[in-house]
Amino acid sequence: QDKNFRIALSHGIDRNTINELAYSGLGEPRQAALIKEGAYYKEEYATRYADLDVAKANQLLDEVGLTAKDSEGFRLRPDGQPLTLSIEYAPIFGPWADTVQLISDQWKAIGIRALPKEEDRTLFSQRGDTGEEMEIGVWIMDRCLTPLIEPWYFYPFKGGTPPSTAAQWYTWYNSGGEQGEEPPAEVKAQYELYDQIKATGDAAEQEADE
Repeated sequence: QDKNFRIALSHGIDRNTINELAYSGLGEPRQAALIKEGAYYKEEYATRYADLDVAKANQLLDEVGLTAKDSEGFRLRPDGQPLTLSIEYAPIFGPWADTVQLISDQWKAIGIRALPKEEDRTLFSQRGDTGEEMEIGVWIMDRCLTPLIEPWYFYPFKGGTPPSTAAQWYTWYNSGGEQGEEPPAEVKAQYELYDQIKATGDAAEQEADE
């Protein structure tokens, strides 16, 4: 849950190379964010942490405490065990096998060992829905015209496709606190804000910063 770890992984991805090799140069290298046609689009979100910066990525990983490495240069966990990330995906909507392999190769430069793991969509969905086993799950970034209808990618969510980001927190939210795991204050604030948005039909109120 250390955001600097995730920021480091993002800076360790060469999106331009992925676009050229996996998408024939037809894509737009950017961050997972709303699209330009949406009312809530901000350029700073589309570009944040999306540039390849190996030095910055390594610095951030060192700062979060992942300084020890094995003989191959891969980072070790704080308990001394190898740090290995599985990237799970179902080969459905694009050249995800190539993309995941490229990312795994690129992360070697920042000392991260990543293993691509291809699965049938049914199995992928089942594993994603538990919210307990999947380390990294790949899915499409749709619903990016507006986050208000189904904000699955913008707050902790429970699901199979896309896979869960925080299943127990979302269960707590949906059950009114009777089930699941109580989230931290900042996550509660996200859920409360979305409840306020759903409670009004006034677009100006929905778009207000506060």
